[in-house]
Amino acid sequence: MKRMVRAYCCRRANDAPGRERWSMVMSRGTRVLVTGAAGMVGANLVRRLLAEGCEVAVLLRPHGNPVRLREIENRLHIVDGDITDAASVNAALDQIKPAVVFHLAAAIWGRAPAAAPATHVEVNTLGTLHFLEALRAYPQTRFVFTGSVSVYKGGARLREDAPLEPGSIYGASKAAASLLLQTYARLYRVHAVELRLFMPYGPWEHPTRLIPQTILAALEGRDIPMTLGTQQRDLVYMDDVVEALLLGATRSVPPGSVFHIGTGVNTTVRDLVERLLAQMGRPVKALVGAVPMRPDEIMEMSADISAARAHLGWEPRTTLDQGLRKAVAWFTEHRELVAELAGDRPMVASTQQSAPCLVCQSRHVEPFLDLGEMALANKFLTEEELAKPEPRYPLRVGFCQACAHVQLTDRVPPSAMFTDYLYVSSASETLGDHLAGLSDLVVKRCHLGPSDLVIDIGCNDGTLLKGFARHGVRTLGVDPAKNLAALSNGHGIERYVGFFTAQSAQEIVKRWGQASVITATNTFPHIPELPDFVQGIRTALAPAGTLVMEMHYLGDLLEQGAFDTVYHEHVSYWALGPMVGLFRQAGLEVVDVERFPIHHGQLRVFVQHAATASIQSSVDRLLQQERAAGLDRIDAYRQFADRVMHLKRALQEQLERLRAEGKRVVGYGAPAKGNTLLTFLGLGPEQLEYIADKSPLKQGRYTPGTRIPVVPPARLLEEQPDYVLVLAWNFADEIMAQQAEYRRRGGRFILPFPDVKVR
Repeated sequence: MKRMVRAYCCRRANDAPGRERWSMVMSRGTRVLVTGAAGMVGANLVRRLLAEGCEVAVLLRPHGNPVRLREIENRLHIVDGDITDAASVNAALDQIKPAVVFHLAAAIWGRAPAAAPATHVEVNTLGTLHFLEALRAYPQTRFVFTGSVSVYKGGARLREDAPLEPGSIYGASKAAASLLLQTYARLYRVHAVELRLFMPYGPWEHPTRLIPQTILAALEGRDIPMTLGTQQRDLVYMDDVVEALLLGATRSVPPGSVFHIGTGVNTTVRDLVERLLAQMGRPVKALVGAVPMRPDEIMEMSADISAARAHLGWEPRTTLDQGLRKAVAWFTEHRELVAELAGDRPMVASTQQSAPCLVCQSRHVEPFLDLGEMALANKFLTEEELAKPEPRYPLRVGFCQACAHVQLTDRVPPSAMFTDYLYVSSASETLGDHLAGLSDLVVKRCHLGPSDLVIDIGCNDGTLLKGFARHGVRTLGVDPAKNLAALSNGHGIERYVGFFTAQSAQEIVKRWGQASVITATNTFPHIPELPDFVQGIRTALAPAGTLVMEMHYLGDLLEQGAFDTVYHEHVSYWALGPMVGLFRQAGLEVVDVERFPIHHGQLRVFVQHAATASIQSSVDRLLQQERAAGLDRIDAYRQFADRVMHLKRALQEQLERLRAEGKRVVGYGAPAKGNTLLTFLGLGPEQLEYIADKSPLKQGRYTPGTRIPVVPPARLLEEQPDYVLVLAWNFADEIMAQQAEYRRRGGRFILPFPDVKVR
């Protein structure tokens, strides 16, 4: 880096008193350190700092996904580290020796699930504490901290001395950080200032927030479901936020000062949406009242900015209409980035609702489980890829209070997960036998013959369709994974390479005709656009046809504590109740259901057009069982989250005990679900030397996120490790039978679910 140049103040002759320009305050070459640079505010701030000639260092977690910094990362000094690690913070300060630290990093999630409070406290409170403690050794360094209005319960023209009454764990963690900042400033003269941001908006905002969501919907010609829109918010444009941060770093104010950054003007959500639509002139409507208001919604929140005006010389310069025009222009120009931004962690204020329900579009989705940030579970790494950054995405689960559907609250673009896929159905003998039996059952039940067509959605390597082909039935496989297409060649199976959608269904019918049977085994949980998918089923299914689906059953998942079933490909976790409602809306009916034990608990569902449906008693019977088990209430899911933490501790203690005894532990099976378990437990090559797996597609690669090598199973007998952690525990009996010789020689297996066992 260039040498640090002293910061100084100088006002231009034509500037108003107290409104020094940043370019005249911090000179070229001044060193700054930014945390949270990969977020919306950070992305805008670092661009301004670079434009002013500052030497900018950013503290980023290794293998993160800094989409917002990609185009400028070669101009930044990137320091690998984590604010939750005091040593990382001290090392970064020692390396950079910054004149200013902008501390923007935070774990932000509006309504903390049972597993998230520790994360909020660890990141928001302890992360801030680590900087405050370290800065005692740097008395000349300025510390600018972005606080949150989530520390308040709401109100109009709030002053900085308003009572701290947070309504969320997130808000409480930020309030604690604020109090620590003021205490360190008072006791140790740490030169710290806090800016509490109200509702910032502008470039690089997450697409799930209100303004980008409205803009993108209008650009795509979609009507916009919303609440009554009577909530009032204080919106401040990003350029003004950045200006406030820079002034906070350079103005002479007492250490520990707190300033509100807003406009002091309240705007209703309805007025905001209508202004945007009027500016864009698109033929779409705001569907006012289509989404229920959240019971704990804060109805009013605005700032008194007189302190910032008096002591920082700051006030907003961008009117709401000007800011909205700029936001529309930015998102229109950068539409290609939306999918990548959507995979990034949403920067959602505590009053922001979760992503809408995939089934009913309600915004009343309550989070209950946070498994942290994870790499994509099926993206096993090659040797060359180990040196590259590895994207990670939040993995969090929510419950819809409107229809009881359970789903992920964050989205990863399907193209990032399914176009190159390493899981094959034929890798498991148990699964292969099951799919062969399924084809026999469906042929008999639906009276299929040579003139009938079976379409398998998510056909993978064609294992299921090969069973239908044996009966002389016409077959078509639909799957976006190009690398798997060749695996079904030579078995009379035709292939459509692509996603199954309403549009592709029309193409399929035009070329192959309607199907007597459509199958989807362990595919339905992967579908992010459910209404579109169901419309495709209506199109492709013959009038008297049957849809047969299999999937993990939510009731079994809860009963077994099987949180490893949660990964990004599984956007939905199905109980029967929400499914019945989804299909009924489209003129289809669930006519029969079966539960069976493969994968330790699956549901088989039969669906037909409503006009020809004859609903069996099994449907009502299971619906009653779900209500009795509480699957339609949030309490069951909060209890599940508590059990997840218990299982995590139990397995960690077991592995730590074996390691302390000097035992060698490896893994067996490299399923996607295993990567959720490995990452959540913090296991890597130090804890599991390698993982054995039968799939040639995975051998020679490394697990995503944890980077454990995958090897052929023969290595178990070559080296005879003491213990094997069975990651593919749903096929434990098959695996232990295959490895009988390893077991005969004294090897033992650790089964993680439903309770930790050693066999």
